[in-house]
Amino acid sequence: MAQFGPEDPSLWLTRKLGYWEAQIFGNMDHTSHCDIVMNVCLKADHIDPDWLAEAHRALCYNQPNFRTHVERGEDGGIYFIPATDFSDIFEFVDESGATDGVTGYAGCWEFAEKLVNRGWVFGTGKPFIKTYLIKRPDCYILLNKYHHGVGDGTTGNRIVNELLRQYDLLQSGKELDLSPVTPLISAEDMSKCVQNDKLVEDWIENRVERAKTQEILLPLNKEEVAASQAGKPWINRTLHSLGTAEGMFQLKALCKKLGVTVGSHSFAVLFHAVAAVHVRRKGGEFPEGGIPTIYSDVVGNLRSRVEPNPGECFMLCIAELEIKEKIERDTKLLNTTRNISQQLKKCLGENRLALFAQYKEGLETGKHSKVFNSYPGGSYSEFLPSNMVTYSYPTKFSWGEVTSAHLLGAYWCPFFSNQVVLYQSVNGVMNYVVTCCDGESHVKDAGEVLELFVKVMENSDRITEETTVMDLLGF
Repeated sequence: MAQFGPEDPSLWLTRKLGYWEAQIFGNMDHTSHCDIVMNVCLKADHIDPDWLAEAHRALCYNQPNFRTHVERGEDGGIYFIPATDFSDIFEFVDESGATDGVTGYAGCWEFAEKLVNRGWVFGTGKPFIKTYLIKRPDCYILLNKYHHGVGDGTTGNRIVNELLRQYDLLQSGKELDLSPVTPLISAEDMSKCVQNDKLVEDWIENRVERAKTQEILLPLNKEEVAASQAGKPWINRTLHSLGTAEGMFQLKALCKKLGVTVGSHSFAVLFHAVAAVHVRRKGGEFPEGGIPTIYSDVVGNLRSRVEPNPGECFMLCIAELEIKEKIERDTKLLNTTRNISQQLKKCLGENRLALFAQYKEGLETGKHSKVFNSYPGGSYSEFLPSNMVTYSYPTKFSWGEVTSAHLLGAYWCPFFSNQVVLYQSVNGVMNYVVTCCDGESHVKDAGEVLELFVKVMENSDRITEETTVMDLLGF
């Protein structure tokens, strides 16, 4: 390919950023750290780095999101502009002689964490995406790093799908598929066609009330945050765990029996896991005053129902669906699962995703803006299991297969929360991570939450209709 994009200028992303996109990129006075990294393990005898580099160029050729840069205009706004420097978007690293003894996806975990905390520098003309192919003694690792301003959490799956699809074309003796797609509008513009003023008003009232009254189970340690920052951007840690095929089989069987999705059940498991860690912090006794209501915001892709064609990716498609639950000493885990399932169905039935723009505008400029904007950001913790769809894309080819895929995010905390649990499924095995602020107490809290979350998700056969938060203490 002689160039990284089509000649038709209408197929390049050249527009002013939407409100939330601009928030993600920040004030552009420093390096931007809203990053996502996909850590994908591939079992293969040989992967040709030159061919994969060609596949990556095809990805950028077709997707306007991945050949864009940003700059501030004369009017003070931030604009997407065509990237001009594609010299550093793919890198092959040969670690085939490594002797550290670490296998699989964990072999590059430390490097992946460094990548997700490294950030992007403005003014370089480089696109906000880079792929590393790392040859390890037992496997290959794909690390896809991209800025949250050009893709959300579901985008990583699409990138992997497209890279492997294009590479497989080359392996099969075929030509690359060069089919550039039209840039899509921002999430805010997409939502302007939806009107439901009463729902937006109620939603804002609920969020303001939450800001006034919410109590935090596992709050941030401000001293640790300050120490880990030490004049640098926020540093995050991402803890990881790998499930089993048997655990996934049991999980799906339980959810089918209950008539709920894995996502709904994961919320319930997470809420109870957080509550259990909170009880441990109270000496193992259920607090006399009870456990404060737990809230979670589903971060949702506005186009999450489309087929996994990378061309359907948005810039940033975020909305918030609020889930809340009160957990008492005798609250049954599976009852929580059912309650959350109903809450999610109600959120989707009310089409809250498409109301994102009105909701954000109402909070920040409406009658409650003074109260809401005075709420101290970064001083609270909320817990979000991933709402991402497990996209169905090929994982097995004649030349190799995907064995795991873990998602790391640097932007999640502490801007949105302190601990964030994410999971994906690859070939019937769950891949779990939790992202948290750096610091001893933060990592300890997040580690306990992840450990308990994984144990419950992986051992559904041990869950009964009578299981409560107190039962999880010794799970």
